This record gives sequence, C-alpha cells and structure tokens, in this order.
Amino acid sequence: MNRGILTALRRLTVDRRGTSALEFSFIALPLIVLLVAIVEFGRAFWVRNLMQFAVEEAGRYAMVNTSATTTAVANVASAKLTGYGLTIKSLTVNATTSTASGINYMSVTAQYQFSFATHLLPISTLTLSSQSMVPLTL
Repeated sequence: MNRGILTALRRLTVDRRGTSALEFSFIALPLIVLLVAIVEFGRAFWVRNLMQFAVEEAGRYAMVNTSATTTAVANVASAKLTGYGLTIKSLTVNATTSTASGINYMSVTAQYQFSFATHLLPISTLTLSSQSMVPLTL
C-alpha cells in the first residue's frame, strides 16, 4: 500500500501538465484588479480634466461679460459639467470676486464627489476639485 502511494506521488511530481493553468490562476486576480484600477483612475483624471475645462470656460465667460453675476458664472460652469454627464447632486460650483492691487478677479471653483464604478478598490469616493482665477479689469 505504501509502495502504491509513493509511486502515485512520484508520478505527480514528474507530471507538468496543468502548471500553466495554475500559474495563471495566481496571476489573473491581481492583474484584473490592476487593470480595473487603471481604468477607474483614468476615469477620475478624465472627470478632473472636464472640471478644469468647465471652470476655465466659466472664467472666460466672466472676462467677456464683466457685468455677469457670480451666480451666472457658476451656472455656466454647472451647465458645462452637467452637459458632460456629471450628476448635479455630487457637484458644487462656486464663483467669487476679489480685488488685489486695484484689479478685480473672479475665481471659479468646482468640487465633485467621484464614485468609482466598481467596488474592487478600497476607496469608495474621491473628491475632485478644480479652480480658475481670471482678471475682470486691467
């Protein structure tokens, strides 16, 4: 009986069939998680760039329309961002005016609570923010 078990064990140690499948099973899960993380953070950077573009567009609107109120400028940025598909409930846009050395400035800021599409990552939400400051008078 012991001789039969030893013979079977010897055959198993020499048999190399299935090693590729076993090695793939060790690598597959971390590789899939890495690929999902790359896609998710790529989406986050894309949304961040959209936000920066929207606040810069709102700043340009404020430069051209110097009599525009801060609410109107914030609405321009909000309209741009919702046009790209960002949800209103996770989005905050503010516009404020300030003066430094006799020059009036308008600052447009946006914050967005970015939710990851998958729950494979330990982070559930990420706060993205962008800001643009433009001179209103020279």
